Amino acid sequence: MKIVYTTTEFVTEKMRGGQATYLSNISQIFASHGHKVFIVTLSDRDEQFVWKKNIVVCRVLFQKEVKNRWIYRCSLLRRTAQFFRNYFGLSYTLNQRVRELHKIHKIDLVQYSNLMGADILRSHSIPGIVRLSDYSPYWRHARMEKFDIAEVHSDLTLTERMEFMSLRRNVSVFAPSKVVANAMGRMIHKDVRVIESPFVFQEKAVTSDIYEQYLAGKKYLLFFGTLNYLKGIHVISAVLETFLEINCDISFVFLGPDTKLECCGKIVSARKYILDRVKKNQNRVIFLEPIYEKEKANYVIKQAEACVLPSRIDNLPNTCIEAMALGKIVIGTNGASFEQLIEDNISGILCERDKPESLLECMQRVTKMSESEKLEMGERAKRRIELLREDNIYDQMCKLYNKVLNKDKGKTDVVK
Repeated sequence: MKIVYTTTEFVTEKMRGGQATYLSNISQIFASHGHKVFIVTLSDRDEQFVWKKNIVVCRVLFQKEVKNRWIYRCSLLRRTAQFFRNYFGLSYTLNQRVRELHKIHKIDLVQYSNLMGADILRSHSIPGIVRLSDYSPYWRHARMEKFDIAEVHSDLTLTERMEFMSLRRNVSVFAPSKVVANAMGRMIHKDVRVIESPFVFQEKAVTSDIYEQYLAGKKYLLFFGTLNYLKGIHVISAVLETFLEINCDISFVFLGPDTKLECCGKIVSARKYILDRVKKNQNRVIFLEPIYEKEKANYVIKQAEACVLPSRIDNLPNTCIEAMALGKIVIGTNGASFEQLIEDNISGILCERDKPESLLECMQRVTKMSESEKLEMGERAKRRIELLREDNIYDQMCKLYNKVLNKDKGKTDVVK
């Protein structure tokens, strides 16, 4: 079968996140089973190259800025033109490349991400499916200083409304987490299937100059991911001073890209936001840039006492999966999709959303555990992630792809 994965980010590009990691995994899984895979991704250039066996990456350049200078004479017209350029132009550019591939290769199926409306102008002559990388209203609100999940649905943007209209027209929509599937299902009035993301096990871990310089010989708790409100750094910041005061032998490590946050009407860096709330023990708060070499990142994770990931909302995050696969205790947020992976006090620990006192209690719970208790919980975490092995997810995806193809063209099963 010939499959196209259409996306706004991929691991070969500067812009890469959870969606890019997922596509890297799923494309390699299908390619290893003999399918021909194309990745159509936004990029800073137009080119095509073979990335792995049976996988071709098609980079697509998209100019975001409206070039017609006369439009700039009217601010309303400029903003309107820019909106339609970004939303429809992006989708048109990606799907134009898909249509070109279809003429040459006769594509069987296209899988889209819902990010940035990539599917809005998809070709209906090719069977299509959408994987939900997020539920936009949740994510947009969760990046703000104040967040109330109960009020999210009353504040929808035009872009979100257009996305929901597009998803109602698609044959099939699926999501990795029940949280996102249920939220989107209510909004588009259709069942959204849950298929968890595959995890390609890579347990190899090697030390690095960064570890030896900053972490060697230290006991530490670890946060890894983007430093922002969505990922819960405000909750960590609220308890960090107290935690470090109680536990004089433990440091706290933030591994990930810094961001700008709005705090009390001012824009500050996430690092400054954190350090402003730690007065006496800043020397035990360590910031590291992202480590993209997987083996070296794994080493930092494996040496941690636990991974602290109190996201406001998430979509079965790779950070949680990677840490659990390495046998680490994860402290995650109940109701944010972590509960789909973690059974509280069995395979990890769950705290309550935006409640610093709950997070502090969970962090303290880890410090009081014996080494044998940590190892036992870590082993149970690893067993949960075993369910995400490649063959399990491949079988589920094959069933979904066949359902889409059968419904669209009346074919017999072609994906095996």
